Amino acid sequence: MEETLRAHLFECAALFEEATGVTPATLGKRALNDNTFFARISEGQGFTVRTFDRVMEWLSANWPEGAEWPSDVPRPAPSQSEAA
Repeated sequence: MEETLRAHLFECAALFEEATGVTPATLGKRALNDNTFFARISEGQGFTVRTFDRVMEWLSANWPEGAEWPSDVPRPAPSQSEAA
């Protein structure tokens, strides 16, 4: 399961970078206030499901206009605060 979640993170991060030019380090800083997040998980370090959810929710809420969300990655529903 962790490898699937890891693959989803990297796929979304790569597409986000392609569409915006934002590096994974900057993405980690914006989503988690942790610019080493993607570097650490690319080296095999673990992460919690809560952290995965936070990153994916941030990506979903900030997904670039006109960029297509990857079809094989479930997109989080907007949170209550975003829907308001």
